[in-house]
Amino acid sequence: MLLTLLTPLALLFLQAPSGAPRATEADFVIPNFRFTSGQTLPQLKMHYRTWGTPKKDAQGIVRNAVLVMHGTGGTGAQFAGRTFADELFGPGQPLDATQFYIIAPDDIGHGQSSKPSDGLRAKFPQYGYLDMLEAEHRLLVDGLGVNHLRLVMGTSMGGMHTWLWGERYPDMMDALMPLASLPTQIAGRNRVWRRTAIDAIRTDPEWKNGTYTTQPRGLRTAAQLLWLMSSNPILRQKAAPTLAAADKEIDTYVDNYVKTGDANDILYALEASRDYDPLPDLEKIKAPLLAVNSADDLINPPELQILEKEIVRVPKGRAVVLPLSDKTSGHGTHTLAAVWKSHLEDLLRTSAASATTQAPSGPNPDIHYQLGPDSLPRADVPKGEVRGPFLIQSQAYPGTQHTYWVYVPAQYDRNVPASLMIFNDGQAFMNMQGDLRAPNVLDNLIERREIPVMLGVFINPGRRPDQPEPTPQEWGDRTTNRPTEYNTLDDKYARVVVEELMPALDKDYNISKDPERRGIGGASSGAIAAFTVAWERPDQFRKVLSIVGSFTNIRGGHAYSEIVRKSERKPIRVFLQDGRNDNRGVRNDGTYDETRDWFANNVKLMTALTEKGYDVNYTWGIGRHGQKQGGAILPEMMRWLWRDHPVSTDVNDSVERAFNTGPAGVKKGGQ
Repeated sequence: MLLTLLTPLALLFLQAPSGAPRATEADFVIPNFRFTSGQTLPQLKMHYRTWGTPKKDAQGIVRNAVLVMHGTGGTGAQFAGRTFADELFGPGQPLDATQFYIIAPDDIGHGQSSKPSDGLRAKFPQYGYLDMLEAEHRLLVDGLGVNHLRLVMGTSMGGMHTWLWGERYPDMMDALMPLASLPTQIAGRNRVWRRTAIDAIRTDPEWKNGTYTTQPRGLRTAAQLLWLMSSNPILRQKAAPTLAAADKEIDTYVDNYVKTGDANDILYALEASRDYDPLPDLEKIKAPLLAVNSADDLINPPELQILEKEIVRVPKGRAVVLPLSDKTSGHGTHTLAAVWKSHLEDLLRTSAASATTQAPSGPNPDIHYQLGPDSLPRADVPKGEVRGPFLIQSQAYPGTQHTYWVYVPAQYDRNVPASLMIFNDGQAFMNMQGDLRAPNVLDNLIERREIPVMLGVFINPGRRPDQPEPTPQEWGDRTTNRPTEYNTLDDKYARVVVEELMPALDKDYNISKDPERRGIGGASSGAIAAFTVAWERPDQFRKVLSIVGSFTNIRGGHAYSEIVRKSERKPIRVFLQDGRNDNRGVRNDGTYDETRDWFANNVKLMTALTEKGYDVNYTWGIGRHGQKQGGAILPEMMRWLWRDHPVSTDVNDSVERAFNTGPAGVKKGGQ
């Protein structure tokens, strides 16, 4: 919802409710928050309001938490008013605060949370909806200890976030209620009015690249557009039935808006919608979802029929379009709870069964997998250097570029050809707070001669220059070329590695030309991509490391087991890891699709490789689709893949028997 759109209602939103309890307000600070743009903020402040107290079941699961998210330009304060809190939070009402624990954050860039106008202005990191979602999740889980949600709901932008919550955290909630939103990217008129407001600010000389001292005139144009898209024509006509009345209405609104609004804040808020697109993953939403729009909403007009068409893809989805009436108020109807609270009551009633039956049957299987000493830094082991980021432009995928980093071990000698290990989804493998921490593994194993001296290359999936860099929170399935590059069974990504990446590496490093000394690995879709590279180009790469590999029917990957059986054996070595609690191909309606069963297809591939006489190893655990087990055994996977590297048995070979020695017998490595 655009709070600034709704001048006639704004005072109602912010008035203290007469019946509902008052909110408790506080801040949660997230240190070193990394945005999908690659930018970081040393301290990201998330302001929030809560009503009620959390209640846990016997397993320690919070069962009564409700997340309520505001719209563009709004804050959590709008939910404390008479039109919302008094209708929902009071005794005996649908979200009675004596029974529910209600959380209403101020999102990034809004209210009392960190925003450009705090001081950084245009140097504030460029945030998107995925960043806002990550911050909301960390507020709940890390800040408030909420591990489950009875309900996720939001208005306008908050409604759009609700769709994303259902896709990104499908097992975390019992029900979802997006209000005044559509499950598709910002396009058509909705994009153009936003773009016009954005351009009005950015092209205004008074904006001064965000360093203005007084609000630029472009902010007035943005305010006019915000007014134009709000409410509905009938209410607008009643409020301004004459030319003079209309001029007074818009002038008063704009004057008041400019007194309290900020050009950078609204600019960033409008631009944040660039990465919103839930359309590809609607089937991933597991919880019952009820979408509520109104027929007089100019931002989400029912004539588009988008909601009606796409809601059928949500397994437990329903949609309601409220008819125009004297109670609706265009886009702002979403905060008039009296108009739609009967639908909320129905959603809470119909989702009550799942709310009481979704308690986990046992502990999280991933808790069994912990990083060992070989994945952690050691003071007595020399540290390699991670260099980068570097960019290569792609010819295999025109218009895209790949970011990569190079791990150079302390033992690297420019005069001696080094082995090579490439890791797809490089950001995940090089993340030193993540589950894999490959630089530590390389440091420790190289130092002990358990793997050869090798360069490690961490490469991210390709993206257009206007798309964000993948991060540990968003690997790029929605924001980059990752799904196409990694899951398609063709030679294009192999061309990226062999014809584009390798020449760039060869310019700066001495890398062995022997394919036996070159490996490639990845997790999930990055794993099947690694296998495809070696399969297509065994003349270049012969070692494959696969963690929860997506050998499934995302884009035909389930066919690999039969492809292996029907093809001549290739000189490649493969280590497969997967868990029995990976995605198992069971749809929400209970039907089973074997081609979408990760674990079964990993086992099938292992069987086919074994039958054909491949050098294959595998570990089947009980983990989920993630890197917990793969990270825990990454050192062992690397030892096995590289077990036959050259070794000296010469009793006089001091390098083989001790740490590398420097001049005059001075030992490196601190021992």
